[in-house]
Amino acid sequence: MNIQEKFVNMDRNNIEAYTPIYADDIILPYIPKNKIIWCPFSKNEHNFVWYLRKLGYTVYNTHYDPETNIGNDFLTYNPNFEFDIIIDNPPFKKKTKFVKRAFQFGKPFALFLPLNCIVDNGIPNLFIENNTDLQLLIPDKRTEFHNQKQSGISFKTVYICKDILPKQIIFTKIKNIGKVLGEDKI
Repeated sequence: MNIQEKFVNMDRNNIEAYTPIYADDIILPYIPKNKIIWCPFSKNEHNFVWYLRKLGYTVYNTHYDPETNIGNDFLTYNPNFEFDIIIDNPPFKKKTKFVKRAFQFGKPFALFLPLNCIVDNGIPNLFIENNTDLQLLIPDKRTEFHNQKQSGISFKTVYICKDILPKQIIFTKIKNIGKVLGEDKI
C-alpha cells in the first residue's frame, strides 16, 4: 500500500502528515550544524531525518507506530543518546501533550504545528508556566503535506519554538515549493 492509499484509508485518530522539504528549509537557518537533532516522530525515510542527514546534521529518530508498537513513544520515552534540539512535525492529535513533553527535556525545540493551536489555552499556558517566550516561525504560504488526499490544506502550519529563533515572531517566505532534489521522500 502506498502512502496516498494509506492516508485515504486511515482513520482520523492515526493520520500523519508528511512534511515537504521546503517546510524543513525554513527552520534550517536557525539550526547550527554542530547541534544534535532528535526527530521523535520521524522514520528514516521522512524528510526531517533523511534530508537533514543529507545536509550534514546529526539526527536521531525514534518514530513510534501505535499500530505495530514499534519505536519509542515520545510521551514516555527517555532517550539513551545525547541531543541538543528537538525538531519535528508531531501527529495532529495530542499537540499540547507533545509540547508539554518537549518542555520536560529542557532543550530548545521547533515543532511544526497548526497555527490555530496557539489560541487554545493548553500551549500558551505551557509557555506561561515555564516562564518562556513563545517563538513562532510563520511561513507566507500554507504547507501542502505529501500524503494529503487532496490539495488545499485548510490551516496554516508554523514552527512553535522554544529557544531557537532570535526573536519571538519571524515571518518567512517559502522558497522552492517544487524542490524535489530527485530524492524527495515523505
